[in-house]
Amino acid sequence: MPHNPPVEWIHSTEPAHEAIISPDLFDHARTVRTQRARNQGQQECAGKRGSRPYALRGRVRCSLCGRKMQPATIRSHVYHRCEFKEEKPPSVPT
Repeated sequence: MPHNPPVEWIHSTEPAHEAIISPDLFDHARTVRTQRARNQGQQECAGKRGSRPYALRGRVRCSLCGRKMQPATIRSHVYHRCEFKEEKPPSVPT
């Protein structure tokens, strides 16, 4: 999910509910989190936005459960893997 830049945020003049933490504590936590991020200015867990296009993204399915396989790059080679192989029973008959 992309996040809007702070200049596009819409602030209400009236609080919708009682604050859980103070605005100062919130601002301090946001500053600390930004400083801990690998790249200054990005959220710590903003999600991966890889520049590598995977030609088979969404087209390869697991033969056991039928779910889409997840691409992964290991040592410059692209592999596909099922991340759900043991979490849930197969959704298609085997």
